[in-house]
Amino acid sequence: MKYKADDKFGPLGMMIRESGPSVPAPFRLRSFIRPVLPGELHRDAECFRQEWLTQEFSKAELGSEIETYLNECGEDIPDTGGGWRAIRPK
Repeated sequence: MKYKADDKFGPLGMMIRESGPSVPAPFRLRSFIRPVLPGELHRDAECFRQEWLTQEFSKAELGSEIETYLNECGEDIPDTGGGWRAIRPK
């Protein structure tokens, strides 16, 4: 994940869409469909983006939180040897 000022929702943009129809994600992760984020959540997502850009949390912290919530939802985390969590230098 990169710190891109142009991404309205920060890294959430990889998982959700601002508007329009839900579409398949641009990467091959099962059959993941990028849902449209309800308008009432846009302000929260934009706040998240700002926190992301000012680096109020690390990439590792974000990855750990995502993994925690996936586990709580009963999702299996694929054992890829850590590849999905590999972080490139800034």
